[in-house]
Amino acid sequence: MHTTIQYNNNMSAMEVPSLHHKTMKGIERKVGSMFELLQKSPVQRHCSKKSSTETTSDQTAKGQFKYDMGWQKRGSGRSYDSKSGVGTLIGNRAGKVCAYGARIKDCKTCNYHKGKGPVPKHQCFKNWNGSSKAMEADVGGELVEEFEKKMSMLVL
Repeated sequence: MHTTIQYNNNMSAMEVPSLHHKTMKGIERKVGSMFELLQKSPVQRHCSKKSSTETTSDQTAKGQFKYDMGWQKRGSGRSYDSKSGVGTLIGNRAGKVCAYGARIKDCKTCNYHKGKGPVPKHQCFKNWNGSSKAMEADVGGELVEEFEKKMSMLVL
């Protein structure tokens, strides 16, 4: 939706007729999967470059990372109820993203059809049912496992 608004604002500034929001959403869906693949490949390249320099120069530096997670809604200290969050694993030496993951608690289409009958086939990104506070630990553990698996494949 946000992309559509930006697109419409840019087109209206140039006095060019804009696309209908349904047409724009269709384009986003077609391009989205390709964008995800392109987005993952530089992360894997950084990961393999960084790890090879770390292991050859200093064995103790292998596996040292920074990890953080950001949520779409700010926690107040008492309430952590964000619907989604993104975690990133960053190498200490190179400072580049080695892995990232997201947890999403809601799907607009699933929620709309919840009490109305069967949910139609759609691209559902919901991948988390637990509490928002538990997202950080889950993503962190998954990213470390994913990174270790990549490194073991590179060594072989």
